[in-house]
Amino acid sequence: MGVVTRRDSKWFWLTLERAGKPPLREATRIACRGLPPGQMKEHRRLAEQVYHARMADLARQRVGLPVETTRATFRYFAAWYVKHVTPAKRSAVKEASMIRTLGKHFGGWALDRLDQAAAREYLTKRTKAVAPATANRELDVLKSMLTAAVPRYLPSNPLAGMRRLHARRAAPPVLSLEDEARILNRLSMPHRALVIAAVDTLVRLSDLCTLQRAQDHGDHFEIADPKTTPYRVPVSTRLRSAINDLGPLITGHRYVFGGSRPVRPAAITQAFRFACFDLGIPYGRPDGLTWHALRHTGATRALAAGATVRDLMALGGWADVKSVARYTRPTGVDRALVDRMSKAR
Repeated sequence: MGVVTRRDSKWFWLTLERAGKPPLREATRIACRGLPPGQMKEHRRLAEQVYHARMADLARQRVGLPVETTRATFRYFAAWYVKHVTPAKRSAVKEASMIRTLGKHFGGWALDRLDQAAAREYLTKRTKAVAPATANRELDVLKSMLTAAVPRYLPSNPLAGMRRLHARRAAPPVLSLEDEARILNRLSMPHRALVIAAVDTLVRLSDLCTLQRAQDHGDHFEIADPKTTPYRVPVSTRLRSAINDLGPLITGHRYVFGGSRPVRPAAITQAFRFACFDLGIPYGRPDGLTWHALRHTGATRALAAGATVRDLMALGGWADVKSVARYTRPTGVDRALVDRMSKAR
């Protein structure tokens, strides 16, 4: 019998055997702990009924017969997904934003209407307004949602195996010292400090916005929740000066660059975008500046100053050389190297 209990769960779980494939493991939402003996027996009997029903569904699906599923709209399921699945992800804020965008198109659709043709139509519409890479990220979120809808609302994910759009990965431009000075002069003090922090520490915006005063140790920040493992990043002299200038604004507050609550990333990127527009500096992908270009800028400057790739990996929290390579540009050291290579015998 494929009805089991787990130490880390209060529900009965099902182990659904499949020919030639790994078994599926699903929670039944039928409680197995803290029950009187008589009720415990009844709950197990219900779990066994669910097991037999699910095995029958898998058998019907294997021979091509229709499987009854509960119908739900995209809007209804998206609300459940954002509440129970999205918060566990590091990119929770971005994913929630993309789900809102998807909801504007698919909001009233039944989940079982979403197929690859519908997704292709969505991609065609979206690429008229955004870059293919952005549309691909939204497609990835949609795939993840439909996977989570199996088996309650869908027998299988209809988008499984669907290819992404071809997207040209243009490297963001590097911010020049002259343009950096112009942008800093245009921004308010808190935003100016954040720009300096992005360039000098290579820390991602989401981590800067949530950086607490307890993580500021004077000569370094303790980045506790990045995409990779926690790491320390040194604080430059000009960044320390910019933070000290914020003293009257943030005294007694919990966050280094904000108040009692974290700074909203959208507010920071909006201020940066407006400053670029006011100064006539190209903004936006694929060829203009973005906030993420500041991380590219800092990485390129570090290599030009003599840092090794290993130094850069430690400074920016990268886990492999391939990730670092996406953030760097040829420097004078690189050009000197290829000149020597061309003359070597």
